[in-house]
Amino acid sequence: MKKRIAHILFKPLILSLPFAIAIILLLPPVFGRYRAKLIKKEIVASTTKKIFHDFDHDGESEELWLMTEQSEGNIFSTVLIHVSGLLIDQPSLPGDFRPSRPYLFGDYDNNGIDEFYVTTHCNDSIFLNMVEPVAENGVLKHIKHKVKYICNYPLDKRGNIDYMMDAGGVEDLNCDGKKEIVFTLRTSWSGQPPRNTFAFDIKNDTVLSSPYSGTAIYHPIIYDIDGDRFPEIVGNTHAFKNCENFPYSDTCTWLMVLDHKLHFLFDPIRIGTLHASLQVTPFRVDTLTFLAALNIERSPGTPPSSIMLFNKYGKKIVSQPISQELDIESSYLITCDALNRNLLYILIGNGIIEQFDRNLNLFRKLRMKVWDFGLSLVAPYEEDLDLDGNKEFLIPTKDHQKIILARNDFTYPTIIDVPILDTKWFDFSIKENKDKRPELYIQCDQSSYLFSYAKNPLYYLRFLIYAGIYAGFLLFIWLIQKTQQYRLKQKYAIENEIAGLQMKSIQNQIDPHFTFNILNSLGALFYKNDPEKANYLFSKYGKLLRNTILNSDNIAIPLFEEIDYITNYMELEKYRTDDKFDYKIEIDKDVDMGMKIPKMIMHTFIENAIKHGLKPLQKKGRIDITIKAENRQMTISISDNGIGREKAQQSSQESTGRGLNILNQILDLYFKLYKIKIRFDITDLYDSSDQPIGTSVDILIPINT
Repeated sequence: MKKRIAHILFKPLILSLPFAIAIILLLPPVFGRYRAKLIKKEIVASTTKKIFHDFDHDGESEELWLMTEQSEGNIFSTVLIHVSGLLIDQPSLPGDFRPSRPYLFGDYDNNGIDEFYVTTHCNDSIFLNMVEPVAENGVLKHIKHKVKYICNYPLDKRGNIDYMMDAGGVEDLNCDGKKEIVFTLRTSWSGQPPRNTFAFDIKNDTVLSSPYSGTAIYHPIIYDIDGDRFPEIVGNTHAFKNCENFPYSDTCTWLMVLDHKLHFLFDPIRIGTLHASLQVTPFRVDTLTFLAALNIERSPGTPPSSIMLFNKYGKKIVSQPISQELDIESSYLITCDALNRNLLYILIGNGIIEQFDRNLNLFRKLRMKVWDFGLSLVAPYEEDLDLDGNKEFLIPTKDHQKIILARNDFTYPTIIDVPILDTKWFDFSIKENKDKRPELYIQCDQSSYLFSYAKNPLYYLRFLIYAGIYAGFLLFIWLIQKTQQYRLKQKYAIENEIAGLQMKSIQNQIDPHFTFNILNSLGALFYKNDPEKANYLFSKYGKLLRNTILNSDNIAIPLFEEIDYITNYMELEKYRTDDKFDYKIEIDKDVDMGMKIPKMIMHTFIENAIKHGLKPLQKKGRIDITIKAENRQMTISISDNGIGREKAQQSSQESTGRGLNILNQILDLYFKLYKIKIRFDITDLYDSSDQPIGTSVDILIPINT
């Protein structure tokens, strides 16, 4: 059963699968449904902010530049609008701009051409500037400019300008057919107002302001909460404790809702404690609109953070604590659909999204599938990146090195690299290009980037690519297996051929004549009643046969086994030849006795020395064997004092040279099998009068370390 399972698992179809899956999982995020591609990067002057906007809705964005310059201690601002690359006008604005996004676009008079609204500050005053391109014969030609004083602003303790502007929108608050410009002005460290929401009624040239307060509404949202057709304004509050001695002090967070006249819809409700933050968004359930609120507590000993639901009268309907295991410090309450607002989410800073039902029960949890799961996120922006009518999310990371772009339900995220570390401000806009795809423009200080954001053509090809990866591994593993099978067949063929040649060598060496002589000698010894010598001889012959049989399947054997074999063989031959020769074996101490060498390689030369060199010799013969290891090579030297090869060939009729031929074939095949080149050198020995005095053989075997 195990063999059957192993056979199945090692099939190429199965083996290829884990490798293909591993590669697919390690692929960079190039197969997402949407992708953002960097088109252009450029440097912008430090005094210039570029914004793209399609004022006349003809499908092509105009290019708007906000520029500041300083002269004789005074700061001057200018708005330049370019239409099809041509400058049409450049009105001057009083004072300077604030960083980030102190502006908004809208069409207050519904004439089909948007206006641009931006706040500036001059001396101690804040102004709202309206810049409207004017069309002649369908082409934008010049600009109308209007300035409206809003309020004064303070300086912080260091003498720095201390206010920020949060854009709300351009909405018809009083239902008179003309829209109002809604925005919030808020101070920080100065501890002084303004901390108000404003609405500029251009038709009546009036400015509405929310009640005097120590708490400001951040990121105002305009939505009809009570169903009376007049929209209300709601937003976030924070408890910073730097504006204490005012109504609705910022020592706690407040649930604040403003009606269309910027009065409180109901008395503000105290929610969180010091250092807490409260995020509020309209949440529609069936035909009713509620206020969903996420209160994040940051001080020790305070109640747990919670998510709550309030009705239009400010009455708490339900409250649920938030798990403290979450990265609640970087969590954001979101209703994705700006019109219906019927989906409620919390985006947690580590990329987890929790969705809540009408009773604030968690019923769905997902993680944005981004490439780097270690990213920590900050508050998202919403913008229709591909102009399909649905706003997408732009979610910067805390390290300000990347921005995640995701659909309005957080699906199909893609990451763009925008190194904006330590930047003073960050802004983006959409550049429309008529029949071409829109582009995302991002500016941070003096660096600007232009990205295309669209559906990824590779998304629809990903399964073909995955199949190609699998097919590639399948082919690769199949080729490896076929190559291995071919090599194994070659190896087995070579091994069989070597084994056959070695068997021939054994048959030559232990022939019937040799065996018959040994048996006769044993019989004679027993007949002479010399059992001790007979047992000795039988022991040597038994070891010889035992080694021959045990190593019959081995092509190579350890050196010590070959030495044991030739020792037994020479002992038997000494007895057979009536002690006609002596032998001596010397082995250097550095020689590895376990090193494998081809079987019978030494025996072949010793047999030749005895049969053809020493037997015809009229005096006592001698065989000297020395084995050394140096320079990564083992040298086996076999020398005798026989009659020499020339006389042996003349006198012997038995020698055919078949033993050396077999050995040469074995060594050639051994090289093919193991890539070890073994060679031998035969040297005829002569005395001073050129008479043969023996033969010497050097066998050279490389040592693989």
